[in-house]
Amino acid sequence: LEQIDEKSAQLRSEKEEHANVGDVREKAEAAREKLEAMSNELAGRREVLRVLVAEKAVKLQAKKAQLQENNLQIALETMEQKLRQTTGAAYATSEFIKTKESETNYKGLTMAIGTFAEELNTLNKTRY
Repeated sequence: LEQIDEKSAQLRSEKEEHANVGDVREKAEAAREKLEAMSNELAGRREVLRVLVAEKAVKLQAKKAQLQENNLQIALETMEQKLRQTTGAAYATSEFIKTKESETNYKGLTMAIGTFAEELNTLNKTRY
């Protein structure tokens, strides 16, 4: 019975609230205006955040490009250093080869011996 009385009291209070349709409309209109104001404010915030995100994205791309350039510069310097080392090694090797060729260059001696042998043959032919 108490539950029925409570439910009955609740329904009466709701009936009284809804009995005045003008008040309900005013409350609904006030709530709608409040929600529209909040929606407009949030839309403004969203636009501001979109602009900030776009700026940050541009800065990020610039930093990535700069980092890529730095990495390329480091790689280029490393390759240049290796090229200098390789060029130096090639020069040292060619100088070593030239030195060894000059030490073992018997072409002149071979030519001199060949000329001497021809002279001896010529002398032998003229004698005999």
